[in-house]
Amino acid sequence: MNADPYHPDWQRYLGNEPRAVGADVVSGDVKGSTGAESAINQGKLNSQLLAEEVANGHTFEKHVVERQEFADLGISTKSQFQSFVEKIVSNPEIERRQSIDGTTYYLDNSTKTIVISAQRGEATAFRPDTRWCRLG
Repeated sequence: MNADPYHPDWQRYLGNEPRAVGADVVSGDVKGSTGAESAINQGKLNSQLLAEEVANGHTFEKHVVERQEFADLGISTKSQFQSFVEKIVSNPEIERRQSIDGTTYYLDNSTKTIVISAQRGEATAFRPDTRWCRLG
């Protein structure tokens, strides 16, 4: 058989029916994606990326390691911190505020944590000192 995919012999490699190049059919169930699924997946991805940015930036070293702001929550590793931040930013019940420049503030009253996602600059998360009894 000739190696040229445009050669007539190659087009008939699966029996007597001529086959056009690229006409192979993929078998199996192919699940279509709806717009809602796509939006949900986009939200999850955004939450993951924001949490990753926070955990890998200055925040972990400064607020988790040095100041131990999250020690009472049992958070001491980057992985724990990233998961914690992701739960906050992906929770639709968490209060969100947005400034004119597009910065988003996530205010978690249950853990007294603020996560900031700035349009410009690095994202951060911290727990203000105890004088703040309510974030909202």
